[in-house]
Amino acid sequence: MRYDLLLIDLDGTLLDYNEGERHALRQVFNELALPFDEQLHPPVYRQINSELWNQYEAGHIGREHLRYTRFRRFFGEIGLSPDPDEFSRRYLSALAATAFLEVGARELLSTLHGHVSLAVVSNGFAAVQYPRLEHARIKDYFDAVIVSDEAQCRKPEPAIFDAALRHPGLRCKTEPERSRCLMVGDGVYSDMAGAFAYGIDSCWYNPEGLIFPLEQQPTYEISQLSEVIRVCCE
Repeated sequence: MRYDLLLIDLDGTLLDYNEGERHALRQVFNELALPFDEQLHPPVYRQINSELWNQYEAGHIGREHLRYTRFRRFFGEIGLSPDPDEFSRRYLSALAATAFLEVGARELLSTLHGHVSLAVVSNGFAAVQYPRLEHARIKDYFDAVIVSDEAQCRKPEPAIFDAALRHPGLRCKTEPERSRCLMVGDGVYSDMAGAFAYGIDSCWYNPEGLIFPLEQQPTYEISQLSEVIRVCCE
């Protein structure tokens, strides 16, 4: 194997976050007897949520600010007025209760499991991410799960990569060389820029065929998760 350790993002890489988000929104709208517009509401929320996550990853806001501000802004945009704090609690509960895998995710993990150390490195909330790993039935593939609010650091900060490389559960029992580590993810700044700064190889999961916006390019670019297997066996 080309690598001893794969660090893998969760949302937008192994899990279809857009579908999970849509499902959770629809469920909470129904619980609160609010009219849900399938075409309008998910993209409006997605844009607001994405902006706030970018601010969180840049270190400009904290997770609690993100958690509640996004729904205040969302309801202001769509002209509804439920309690945003109650909606947030219900939403996170709904999001944690289900998981939709990206195409090829299970096959990738089952193929690599036992051959390299696998670690989730996620900026999500621990109370959401652990149940979703269980619901998706993929948690047992991983030697380590690093979630930002537990680790008290976030991608792209070096500390979260330190936590992964030094995790005692890794199959490679000593801390792997950085040249033998690969970060796989869809995030330009959280995953790819984080890997650049930390000095490890990077694999950008880009199923939509976007143009990579930074001057430094990832080590690999893939459109299907199955391509990670080829990368690891080169």
